[in-house]
Amino acid sequence: MMFNFDREKLDKDWDEFADLIGSPIDGDAQFLSADFPDIISWIEHGVAEGQKHGKFRMPGLHPSFISGSSCVAAYYHHYMNAAKPNFSNGVLRIFDNGHALHSRYQRYLQENLYGTWKCESCKVLIGANSKYVSWMNSRNSASTLADLKDTTVAYQSDVPIARPEKCPECGGSMIYHEWRVINEENGIVGEIDGIVKNSRGDFVGLEFKSVNSRTFKKFQQREGDILLKYRKQFAIYLKELDIAYGLFVFENKDTQHVELLPVYLEEELELVEPVYELVNKVNLFLLKGKIPKVSYNEDCSSCDFYRGVCDPGR
Repeated sequence: MMFNFDREKLDKDWDEFADLIGSPIDGDAQFLSADFPDIISWIEHGVAEGQKHGKFRMPGLHPSFISGSSCVAAYYHHYMNAAKPNFSNGVLRIFDNGHALHSRYQRYLQENLYGTWKCESCKVLIGANSKYVSWMNSRNSASTLADLKDTTVAYQSDVPIARPEKCPECGGSMIYHEWRVINEENGIVGEIDGIVKNSRGDFVGLEFKSVNSRTFKKFQQREGDILLKYRKQFAIYLKELDIAYGLFVFENKDTQHVELLPVYLEEELELVEPVYELVNKVNLFLLKGKIPKVSYNEDCSSCDFYRGVCDPGR
């Protein structure tokens, strides 16, 4: 059955209703009286609390950062964790949506994924990257071991593993825990969204992204600066894991349409060459215990370290 809406009347009714309730974002809606709780304030408080007790940040050079910067000073301060970015609650909710997207696709693909696995009941980790566990334990501090908080590494592995049928410790159900990337020589660290195998048995890396319709269209046409940054980021993960193939899984958040973009590491190596040159430079500064000089450019104003770490008046 089709509904025959009077579009003009519908728009008018909606405008009157919208004027009545006010904005659902700013919390100034007129219906928020003694009859109703101030849900907006509760949400904002929850977001702020989540930032205080947010996801553990591995110390090192993260592909998500170095793929979008061309400043050796920024690399240095990022490595030293010199400043914690102060994101607005709105931006933090966007990040949360991204994390939820990862969890959702990892749940969809759990029968096909390879990586580390975590028991939902006893929290034991199965197949944790042995290099990563060794690196974390060598630091032996509360901050660096926070990523392993409330977990026990029961079994380590040199390669990503398929999902166990059940937890070998308690018989509980296993959920995906992203395979950690760790290179002790150059300091690149992070985690890849997912890993599967092709028909030949080769590993294929996965990168999940959700974008709006406008950006999605650009991605379909293989255009846009943000896609270039994503390609660099993904190529770094593939290079560090020695995986020759990758797939971007782009979801249009407006329509839920999914588009795949294949990546061949061999074709992306030239793209990340400048990134690795900066990685080598920053490692020299770290080795000598010296702070790189700042070269100011148009990117400074959007850098996390521009204010409070670097000197804007210089």
